[in-house]
Amino acid sequence: MNEHGVGPTTAERLSEVLASDVARLFGQDPAVRLGEDPEAVHQARVAARRLRALLRSFRPVLRRKAVGGLDVLGADLRRHGRLLGRVRDLDVLIERLGADADELDPPGCAPVLARLGVERQAAFADLLLEMDSARYLALRDELAGLPEAELTRRGAATSPAADVLVPLVHREWARLEAAVAELGPAPEDVALHHVRILSKQVRYAAEATVADGPEGLASLAKGSARIQKVLGELNDASRATSWLEGLKATPWPADLLAESGGDPFVTVEGLLARQHLALSRQRRRWRGSYERAAKAAARLGWIAASRLESVRP
Repeated sequence: MNEHGVGPTTAERLSEVLASDVARLFGQDPAVRLGEDPEAVHQARVAARRLRALLRSFRPVLRRKAVGGLDVLGADLRRHGRLLGRVRDLDVLIERLGADADELDPPGCAPVLARLGVERQAAFADLLLEMDSARYLALRDELAGLPEAELTRRGAATSPAADVLVPLVHREWARLEAAVAELGPAPEDVALHHVRILSKQVRYAAEATVADGPEGLASLAKGSARIQKVLGELNDASRATSWLEGLKATPWPADLLAESGGDPFVTVEGLLARQHLALSRQRRRWRGSYERAAKAAARLGWIAASRLESVRP
């Protein structure tokens, strides 16, 4: 509650949620630099993503003068997030293919995993180079001052967060709903990736305002997280498929082949078959996760129950 007894103001809530994610990003910095804990990279990436997502979702209530600077900040966060993401994606790929390797041909998988390790080292070196740059230090300075900056428009700043921010969560849901409504019965993976991005926007905005809004907002946040998870697994399988297909078109280093007692080309085909099965499975599952989130939105009065039929193939 604020001094008026009506809950936090919009400015107070925005300051709180931004401070939380800035602290999360800064808190992972030492562990990311050490390079020994993949979870640190993951958490730093999530923090960077959440900051960008919240600044986009709540942009309509941000001061016009602040927005120009925030656009630059968003671009810098995007760059840092991509470098973190490249390392994280390779960590996921190593774990994913490593698990499959245990059930296939370990000797044949060894050079495949070795190539992944080389790529991961290169991506991590690029990340460290960026984190030692003046640009990254400037980004940290900008982020450190973000929670205390006067970001919110004067009319909205002192208004209850529930009145100002919850409608913007509804706006994000409407964007997701519209994107799903445009999908055909067998959408391409690139379209589903867009749905995943929009589901993250809904989730992060809902999580930021769950203490201010109606009770059903928590269910919507959880439902959006499920969509994100299912489509994230689809995206992981898609990335693995693309990477493995790329191996078939590139020469193998002689030293890796010499160390292997198996045939990596046969192994690649076996790994590809598993990824195609995973893709098929996730393509079937995502609609169920969306329907559950849509029911949460319906309970909030944000979607007509009859609209649920439109998402079924």
